[in-house]
Amino acid sequence: CASGGAGTVFYASQCGSGDGRQDANKMLFDNGRLPDPAYSVVSSFSTPPLQLDTLVVAGGSLLDPSTAAYGVVHPRSALLLSTGGRLAVPRGYRIVSKSVQVLSNALISSASALDPWTLEADSLEIDTLSSVLHASTVILHEAAAIDGTLTSSDTLTISGAASIHVGALGSISAHTLHVTAQEININGHVQASQQLAEQDSQNFPLNCSADGAEAGDYTLQLRLESLMVFSAGVVAGSAVLACTDNLLLYGGQITAAFLGLPAGEGEGQGKQPGEDNAPGSGAGHGGVGGASGEYHNQSSSEGGEAYDLDEFPRRLGSGGGGLNGGSGGGLLHPRAAEIFSMTSSARIAADGGNAKGPVVEDDSSSPGGGGGSGGSILLEAQIIQAEGGGGMARTCRICADGGNGGVNSGGGGAGGRLYVRPALNVSEWNVQTPDEFAQAMPMPKGGFGGPAASKRKKTSTAGEPGGDGSVRGPDCAPGRGGLICAPCAPGTYKPFAGNGTCQVCLAGYVAPTEGASECVACKEGHAAPAGSAACTPCAP
Repeated sequence: CASGGAGTVFYASQCGSGDGRQDANKMLFDNGRLPDPAYSVVSSFSTPPLQLDTLVVAGGSLLDPSTAAYGVVHPRSALLLSTGGRLAVPRGYRIVSKSVQVLSNALISSASALDPWTLEADSLEIDTLSSVLHASTVILHEAAAIDGTLTSSDTLTISGAASIHVGALGSISAHTLHVTAQEININGHVQASQQLAEQDSQNFPLNCSADGAEAGDYTLQLRLESLMVFSAGVVAGSAVLACTDNLLLYGGQITAAFLGLPAGEGEGQGKQPGEDNAPGSGAGHGGVGGASGEYHNQSSSEGGEAYDLDEFPRRLGSGGGGLNGGSGGGLLHPRAAEIFSMTSSARIAADGGNAKGPVVEDDSSSPGGGGGSGGSILLEAQIIQAEGGGGMARTCRICADGGNGGVNSGGGGAGGRLYVRPALNVSEWNVQTPDEFAQAMPMPKGGFGGPAASKRKKTSTAGEPGGDGSVRGPDCAPGRGGLICAPCAPGTYKPFAGNGTCQVCLAGYVAPTEGASECVACKEGHAAPAGSAACTPCAP
């Protein structure tokens, strides 16, 4: 149809049949990689948009339809931006094409997040140096390879039946992000940047079938058949809902660490006495926050209160006390209707943040802040496979630990709350590696209290550590107990239905087989020490 170099002004009337119908095969803008500011190519359409098979913007060219009454042309088959090509999209415009490629430092963008637009394609490719900015809606029907940047500073909704690959240098990010797709393979970053505050609505329903307003206030929502996160992959948000059939963590992380409520906010917020130069106490959540110490004759304060439920926890971690208090951990709700699998290098984290401020003791102008409390993790999966962490040391891989109190007497943040349950029913729950999983999901620890100023021992005391949080599993049938409803071992029993651990049989009673709901008394002339599986004859 036509092409234009630097400074070209192209009018739609140049490419038509004369009867108002605009139809062409290919339109090319190529500025030959000339440097700025000579790269401008302006398209000014005063008639209905061109219906093209292919639109190519390359060589540093800029296609700007902002003055058009009807917007940019419609490339039916392919839209290609390459070698610095740029496409400026008007507010509210919709680009529809079978193939969209943004390559070699190319860009598609509206003026700002106040000018949202829509992209719909069968396939989308963004290479490592290229970007697509400010779209509010992206509809993908087949496949997407995101090795560059797909981002919005407002809400971004991605939908369709596509398979999405996020490369090691790729990122999908927005203030709030909602993704519905067949699968996502993540080597890079998928992130919602909004950090919730105390005044924000915090409604987090446990409902993967809900949509729109009924889905609640999660900042990052993923609804997929399969979510795979690889070694360098990161899924991050203040409140994350991940609804999948299969959740496979081959390294990488799903994290809300330090992304909960900021310093001095939340139901368990840390405290600070009236003096601005007094240390802050740790925030509470699954336990009570650590009290601050006395610092240079400034009084101490109690730690933040415990709150939330150990079953179905739905609250963000609170912020530590003081100007230098750490942020709380956020909320994670990953759900795998079928398989949840994680390797020893994978991590799911909602840890509270360490207090900010001085790192050197005896800075009298900077008292220690309180540590933030750990957040909440509710994990649902029908089949669980957890690779061993190795050794007897604590190897937390599903974690909601509290943050440490700051140097100069800050209190430690409390641990958060962890809860695991089957996605469907307890009777068919299959935890294939029970010991490894229990090791991966230990009790959330409270953060350390900050040390006292070493040169002011007579007028300062250390902050106290935060209390441990909670970890629990579902209600179990009689004869089963613990985090994953394992059968009681021989010599132990559990008589009731509900959450709890198996108890040791008393002396003179035995539980011969695993899964016992009661202990049986030894017959006359026989005895058994506590915790026995069998009675033995008494000595003559």
